[in-house]
Amino acid sequence: MSDYPDFYTLGEIVMFASPAIARAPIYCMPCDGRLLKIVDYTSLFAILGNTYGGDSQTTFGVPDFRGVLPFGADGGNYKIGYRYPDSFATNPGPVAAGTIAQQNLPSLSGQVTIAEQKIALPLKATTASGTGTPANQSILGSGGAGQGSANIYVPQSSATSLVSLDGGQATIPASNVNASFPNDNKPVEFPLPVLSVGFFICYAGIFPTPYS
Repeated sequence: MSDYPDFYTLGEIVMFASPAIARAPIYCMPCDGRLLKIVDYTSLFAILGNTYGGDSQTTFGVPDFRGVLPFGADGGNYKIGYRYPDSFATNPGPVAAGTIAQQNLPSLSGQVTIAEQKIALPLKATTASGTGTPANQSILGSGGAGQGSANIYVPQSSATSLVSLDGGQATIPASNVNASFPNDNKPVEFPLPVLSVGFFICYAGIFPTPYS
């Protein structure tokens, strides 16, 4: 059999379902990030270079698909060999969008300090004359002159020429209020349905030609 079989393309990634990872397809090796000697795999090095590791002088690496999912490269933000999240410091990575609910947030607690407050208590009075008997919603009125009871209670409907009196002020002392917002602190998960299989790279096969 030729060293360059026509059923593989050099550098092609194939998936293999055997549970025995050591049982690789013919002319393939596991995609486990291993370093290879350039002198032993010159054609594969010509395809991969040091994209996946190595010093490009004596060694080069193969892709490592252990525990990761492949995603399409475009030569721009998603270059061949980029690995999320290490290579996406300035570029958007392949992240699924989702909504963060309250139970996904950590618990929050703190203390709110309320400073002392002084609140003025204004009183209203009228120059109109009233009666000597207070009633609901009465307003202080003019008491008049002379002896006897003072008619100082005026209904609101009759109150005219209102003036403001000093009713003093109420003081609300300073205080500390503890606030706590407990949550479950659950991680946000975006599960993907996956099935684990072996990834292998072809080290012998048809040498690829540039596409136009």
